[in-house]
Amino acid sequence: NHLVLATVDSLTKFKNKLAYYLAIFAMVFGSTFGTFNAANAADLVLTGNSTNATNGINTDTTLNVAGADTVNVKEFDLVITNVEDSATALIIGAITGEANDDDTPPTLGIVFDEDAPAVAQIVTIASVEFTADNDTAGLIDINAADAAGTSGTINFTGDVDTGLFGTTRGVIDIDFSDSSATAPVLTVNFGGDVSSTLNFNSGAELVVLNVNNATADQAITGVINSDGGAGEGTLNITKTSGTATFASAIGTTEALALIDVTSATTTSVFNGAVEATTIVNTGTATFDSTAIVTTATLDTGSTTTFTGELTATTLSVDGTASATIGYGHLTEASANVIGTVDLSTTATLILADTVTNGMTVFKTTNLDGTTTGGDVATGSKIYLPVNLSNAQTLILFSDTDNGGDVDEATDAAMQNNALMTYDSVEATQVVTVTATEVAEATVATNLSVTTNDARALSQAYAAAINDTVADATAEDAFGNALNALGGMTATTDTDLALQVAPQTDTISGS
Repeated sequence: NHLVLATVDSLTKFKNKLAYYLAIFAMVFGSTFGTFNAANAADLVLTGNSTNATNGINTDTTLNVAGADTVNVKEFDLVITNVEDSATALIIGAITGEANDDDTPPTLGIVFDEDAPAVAQIVTIASVEFTADNDTAGLIDINAADAAGTSGTINFTGDVDTGLFGTTRGVIDIDFSDSSATAPVLTVNFGGDVSSTLNFNSGAELVVLNVNNATADQAITGVINSDGGAGEGTLNITKTSGTATFASAIGTTEALALIDVTSATTTSVFNGAVEATTIVNTGTATFDSTAIVTTATLDTGSTTTFTGELTATTLSVDGTASATIGYGHLTEASANVIGTVDLSTTATLILADTVTNGMTVFKTTNLDGTTTGGDVATGSKIYLPVNLSNAQTLILFSDTDNGGDVDEATDAAMQNNALMTYDSVEATQVVTVTATEVAEATVATNLSVTTNDARALSQAYAAAINDTVADATAEDAFGNALNALGGMTATTDTDLALQVAPQTDTISGS
């Protein structure tokens, strides 16, 4: 009986306490989640399939953005649409995805649809990583659906990878065919590596892509093209340190509008062929393959290397800019085709050791030695290939006005060194440069060394530039030392002469 009474009493007390606890929980639950819903109901409207929910966002979900909010998703198939007039950022976390059961590739859609293009909108996405399915790789579809135009910014702060199916990369497709805006209105910032093909579709001249990680190196793997017509899309490399490397072709299907290396501390390497209406370099840029451009402007202080063939209507080397040309050809028509070469009074033109005897450097059609056309300005410097040996020649310009003054301007610009001098002749609209070896006695006088030291330097130089056993490292070392390039100084050639000369100690010296 005692046990029964105690049990009944305990159950009664528990029932009363349970009711009390449930009442408190109801108040807390209602307060917390009621506040959450009140704060967010006006901002986000989620529609779509309610299955396979992950982190509160549903698979195959349309996210209608009517205000400010922060959303973290781990998702495949997400559409951000109807970005309304709000200057407050929508922040989305890492997005990952793979094909669903029907082998449908993962897709991220961003649709700007608003009537007030002056109002800035910002969508920030931490990163995107898609896995290719059995049929195709993933897609990021950026679209302007409003004929009134659109404005905004999309920030990818981390890596973007749309997947690789075989050798085909997933696509970032930017389509502004429905926009009537007349000025760039969409900025896409890439803060990490990009493993995707980038397509500027119709109307995408209104789009600016920035590669802008401030410190780390970035790798942009996929092809970048204008698919809606030539001259669409701007590619800016706005990094302040580190290197941006573009592994694939840019603009070779249809040329981009602009490729801009924006600051003195920006470094870019273009491994693939490049085509654009305009290329501007303010920092350091290397073009390892062909480059086709209407206007190439190399700003003061910049350093640009064209390893492959360069085709341009105008090549302007401005201020203290330095341009290295690594391509020449034994056939004139296959050389760098430049309409106008313009070297400023403090510009530097360097011909790399890949330009050899008998080659043509520039097939130039508008060079007259004056400011009225292409100009080798007084004060500019031209460095000849270090491996151009005695009596060897090259054609620097193959089509001038034949006025007899381009060779004079060229002679004034060409930089002789302790071992070689250069002279140009203009005949039948062709400027030919000939190299001449400096006598050993003159080398000794120039460098303030003994004749034996001068002989040792000349012999070491001849060995280094021997084309039969080519040694690019040795050639670069001699070229930099003789011409005070690559961090070398005006006395480095003397130091080199003393270094390569045989030691003459004690009795062996006499």
